[in-house]
Amino acid sequence: MLKDFASKAGWAARSHVLGGLSSFGSTKFTYYRNQTRAKLMDNKEIDVEGLSLKSLHNYLWKCFLPPAIPLVNIERECLTLLLRSFCASKKLFRKGGTSGFAFWTEFHKFVDTVNKDGRLDKWEKLEEKEERRIEKYLS
Repeated sequence: MLKDFASKAGWAARSHVLGGLSSFGSTKFTYYRNQTRAKLMDNKEIDVEGLSLKSLHNYLWKCFLPPAIPLVNIERECLTLLLRSFCASKKLFRKGGTSGFAFWTEFHKFVDTVNKDGRLDKWEKLEEKEERRIEKYLS
């Protein structure tokens, strides 16, 4: 993929260029992933568990997107819903963090389980479930 990207950009596909791109991408992705987990689990100022799905979506992604990119995006909305559902189902909000927990490994397993669900209304059902959890938490 990097070779294709480099050739489309008009760069010579030299190994040191590809290595630099790979290293930069890996570092940025790791940073982005860690920041996302920290926003979910380690923020003591915002009650993430009580945020509506729309508010959680804005809270998680607004700081990562440049102004020219629209915040509303179906894939990010699904990711927000998956993160919220995962944290709630594993009771991570109540445990107060993910110390000693393989957050992204377990999240990946959770996503695979959701993706294997063949129901056409799985996203609507998951959203309804999370909205009920939020209502229950706030009451």
